[in-house]
Amino acid sequence: MDRVGFVRGRAVALVVCGILASAALASAQATLLYEAESLPRTSSGASTAVQVDSAASGGQWVLLNGNSVGDHMDLKLSGVPAGAYKVSLRFKANFNRGMVNLLVDGTQLGPGLNQESPPFFTDWFAGRVNFPTDGDHVIRVAVLGRSSTATSYQLSADAFIFEPSAPPAPTVVVEAENASPVGSGASASTAAVSGASGGVLQFLNGDGIGDSLTLTTPVLDAGPYLVKFRYRTNTTRAKHRFTLAGMDLATIDQYAPSPGFVEVTLPYLVMDIPAALTLQLTVTGKNGASSGHIISADSFTFVGQ
Repeated sequence: MDRVGFVRGRAVALVVCGILASAALASAQATLLYEAESLPRTSSGASTAVQVDSAASGGQWVLLNGNSVGDHMDLKLSGVPAGAYKVSLRFKANFNRGMVNLLVDGTQLGPGLNQESPPFFTDWFAGRVNFPTDGDHVIRVAVLGRSSTATSYQLSADAFIFEPSAPPAPTVVVEAENASPVGSGASASTAAVSGASGGVLQFLNGDGIGDSLTLTTPVLDAGPYLVKFRYRTNTTRAKHRFTLAGMDLATIDQYAPSPGFVEVTLPYLVMDIPAALTLQLTVTGKNGASSGHIISADSFTFVGQ
């Protein structure tokens, strides 16, 4: 997972190694900023150390000297007011950074982030929390992995930002067969398949590079979403590009030696206004072991964040 970020609006940019938060929603509550170096902390599997840096929000930040996946540090927040918050991690990227998971009270926020990058400080929107009562909470900064080019599993934490927010938009599941599918260069068809989320699987009967399947979602409410795509592997499947509102989000290889359903998580989507979105799956090639260029699509899930 080398790229995690936001698609903003209707396809503006992916933010690599950080997310620029959307405009704050009006709230009577104040935004809370917790300096990592000031919080009580414990660690497991790796040591921690406070780093002095004039560019850090409080002049210091905390380094987790990660050695492997699962190493983590826990930081305690005391007396957090009840409310719904957008949670962001301020950190210092660098070439020796790993991939980070952020958890609040044991619940993971979002899909994680790669902190490897040329050195700079940035804020990463990790997800949302809702605290029904005032109280203490624990943030865990954990090693998720590292890219092939990173030189260590180290992680950085400068500050944690809790920005008051409205409740997330509702989760919307879009069945591919109900999303007005249109094939280009090849026909689109459906078939009843056991295990499909709606009992029916959508296909593009592709026979070469450039064939595509275009689908349209219903109108989605404004707000950030986590995007998931479910499909069925097989020996006849293609490699394809996944495009949402004109932005290329991923290239997916649907080939496997035996059929099975797979769900992948894609970068966040931020909707500034309610809108219907266009999705396009375009054949880019095929695995050397594949016997075809067929694309399958079961469902698209937009999880309000």
